[in-house]
Amino acid sequence: MNKIIKEKHYLVISLLSAVSVYLLSIAFQIMAYWGNGLFFYWIGAALTYLVWLAGTSFLIMAIRNNKMNFIYAIGYVVSGLLLTIGFMWVTFIISMGSAL
Repeated sequence: MNKIIKEKHYLVISLLSAVSVYLLSIAFQIMAYWGNGLFFYWIGAALTYLVWLAGTSFLIMAIRNNKMNFIYAIGYVVSGLLLTIGFMWVTFIISMGSAL
């Protein structure tokens, strides 16, 4: 069967998405200073959450793939922690930005 994204790449894509959440959080903090309002800030925040959602979805699909060995287990844990902490970090940035 010809699939666009092979199942063996789900974990790698999840890890890349987890790292991208941090990079995008830096970018949307900078976007807050573009223009007069916070339009670009919220666009950046929405894109960051979309990348987080994609990373979480790929992590779930990777876990459901049932490849379990030591390397995959470490990848699942690292990806899960990075995605969870990234979600909390972005939420913290938004809540502190809204409080000002």
